[in-house]
Amino acid sequence: MERSHNGGHHNNHNNAFTRIIDLRPSIERINTVFIILEKGKPDKVPDHAATPICYALVADQTASVNLQLWGDEVAAFDPGDIVKLTGGYFTFHKSAMFLKAGRRGKIERVGEFCMLFSEAPNLSRVQWLPDPKTNQLAPVIEPHHPQ
Repeated sequence: MERSHNGGHHNNHNNAFTRIIDLRPSIERINTVFIILEKGKPDKVPDHAATPICYALVADQTASVNLQLWGDEVAAFDPGDIVKLTGGYFTFHKSAMFLKAGRRGKIERVGEFCMLFSEAPNLSRVQWLPDPKTNQLAPVIEPHHPQ
């Protein structure tokens, strides 16, 4: 069964894929591929009592990040799914960064289980500060030393 969710139309002329480690809040219409590692319990969207929402931990070969699943997306994806996001956004809520399809993005399952990934660093858990050179937010990532 093909599972996908298309939140609407999007004008994404740049089809280059962004690695999770390279995500920045200033990038619009993000295209990326990742594997869903964990999926939280669904909750209800405030002011939209019938609309479910949940967060999932997703990763590619470079890092991990939280993904917001909203509405039909909640039931459409499970841990182990390999997912392609086109036209997505990297944003924050309550000081935590997360990835989402949004209204104009598209999120679809393209495979399952076979993908190399790295859980560290988790861009949803690092501190974000303005880069003095660009004045854009950038993650403060401590060097990762595998045990």
